[in-house]
Amino acid sequence: MTWRSEVMGGEGSHSTSTALENIKRVINKKMRMKIRESGKISNMIVRQKLIESNCSSDSVLS
Repeated sequence: MTWRSEVMGGEGSHSTSTALENIKRVINKKMRMKIRESGKISNMIVRQKLIESNCSSDSVLS
């Protein structure tokens, strides 16, 4: 909910912003929605990759 009010609050205060900034804001909004939807799944994948990379780097060092 916080990001939604943040984006809506930025609409009025940044009325003179460029088109590029508007596009960035829309992309950020969509990205945040995707992150919220797939947050748990991506967190699991990231953790697994970190564990795998740590194991491989440890074996290389030792």
